[in-house]
Amino acid sequence: MVVPALISHGVVMDLRGERLRFGAYIAKGLSRFFPSFITLILVALCIGGATICVTFLLSLGGRVSESIGEVVQILGGVLTGLYIWSTLYVALPVSVVDHPGSLGALRRSWTLTRGHRLAIGILQLLPLALQFVLLLVVGLFAVRFESRVYILIIGAVLLGSFSATMVPVAYHCLRVETDQSGVAELAITFE
Repeated sequence: MVVPALISHGVVMDLRGERLRFGAYIAKGLSRFFPSFITLILVALCIGGATICVTFLLSLGGRVSESIGEVVQILGGVLTGLYIWSTLYVALPVSVVDHPGSLGALRRSWTLTRGHRLAIGILQLLPLALQFVLLLVVGLFAVRFESRVYILIIGAVLLGSFSATMVPVAYHCLRVETDQSGVAELAITFE
């Protein structure tokens, strides 16, 4: 939980063009640990709860055939989870930057992502697709097991960094568009 808070703070300071002060950077991440942790738990419960509910409701309906019914259940659950994930995508940076409380962060994320949820859903699938392509390429070309492991570790580090930075950048862009605020106003919240 400290790392996403640190990354959110660091990205905003970088967008502002300021040099990061290491002590302030760490202090901000630590000060937002518990609100970030509660927000992340609520996001996970919302995604998991919605996915389970939709999957269960689809299992109650009449089935054309057993296999088609299972495919519909799985697809409905996955799409529902992806949709809820897209609506709550920026809840963690909202919690760190705006200090609205955990439920307020969920509401604010819901508001900020309105009109952009399909794009955010596709953006969330991009690192997964890149990881899958990396696995295919490594499986086809790497001969020795050791080289496969190292390539996968490097890929996970690069894609993890990319994914971790996507959320605060998306938050910044959505906030600037929605609130018509600039980077300077946004970074004031960290001072």
